[in-house]
Amino acid sequence: MNTISDRITKYLTGCFIEIVKPTEANPVDIKKWWEIYAPCHLVGGVEFLERFMNFDQVVFIRDSKSGIIVGGSGFRIRTFDLKNNKTVKTIYLGQSYILPEYRGRKLMSLSYTQVVLDCKKKHPFRQIWFWMDALSYKPYLIMANQMREYYPSSFRKTPDWVKDLRSKVGLYYYMSLYDDVTGVVKKKERRLKPSEGKIRQNGLNNPFIRFYLRLNPGHVRGEGLLCVCPGNFKNVLWFTWLLIKQSIGKPNENHKN
Repeated sequence: MNTISDRITKYLTGCFIEIVKPTEANPVDIKKWWEIYAPCHLVGGVEFLERFMNFDQVVFIRDSKSGIIVGGSGFRIRTFDLKNNKTVKTIYLGQSYILPEYRGRKLMSLSYTQVVLDCKKKHPFRQIWFWMDALSYKPYLIMANQMREYYPSSFRKTPDWVKDLRSKVGLYYYMSLYDDVTGVVKKKERRLKPSEGKIRQNGLNNPFIRFYLRLNPGHVRGEGLLCVCPGNFKNVLWFTWLLIKQSIGKPNENHKN
C-alpha cells in the first residue's frame, strides 16, 4: 500500500485494493470472502472454492483501518479474435460482492480501473473489455452510472463488432445456455437469493433499471444479462472525474482516517 494509487484510494474511500493470484491467496482470506459472499448467494462452499481457484486473479477490498476484507471479485482473462480482425482481451468479473455499508464508494469500479491500468502498462494499444453476467439490476446500474461507454445501452447503439464480441464470449462460456439474440444467459439453477435482486417501487423510476428489466425479464428466475464495457481511457477518465466530484461534493471524514 505504498503507491500513489493506493494512497489516493485509501484517502477517497477508506479502503485499499489487493490483487493476487488465487493460488497465492491466504486461506484465512478465502474463508472470510466466503463468509461475506455466502449469505446472499445460493452457492455451496465447494463450488465457491472451485470457481475461486479457476480465476486468473482475485481482488480483495479491505478496510484501511482494520485490514478486514469487505468485498471482492474474481477475474478470468481470455483473448478473442473477431470478424473485423480485431483482437480483444476480455476480463470476466465474477463472484463480485461488497458489504452494504461499504457501497457507494465506487470500490468495485476502482478495482476494475486498477486492472485496466496494469494491463495498459504492459500492452498500451491492446483493446481490453470487461464483461459480466448481470443476475440483477445492481451490477448493470453500477456500469451505467459509472462508465461512459458500455453495452447494451439505452442511448447508444451497439456496434456490429461489439455484437460479435458479445456473441463470442457468450457462446464460448455458456454454449447453449446463451441466447445470442437477446444476450440473456439461462441458468440451470438460481445463483442469487431473491432478496438481493428485489426492486423497490421507486426503483422503477430509474431508466437504467427499466431498461435492464426490459432486456432481462427472466432475472426473476435467476437469468443473467451479458454486459460488456471497454477498459479504455475514456471510461477511466470519466470514472476518475466522477470519483473526484463525489469526494469534493460529499466529503466523509470517516473514509479519510
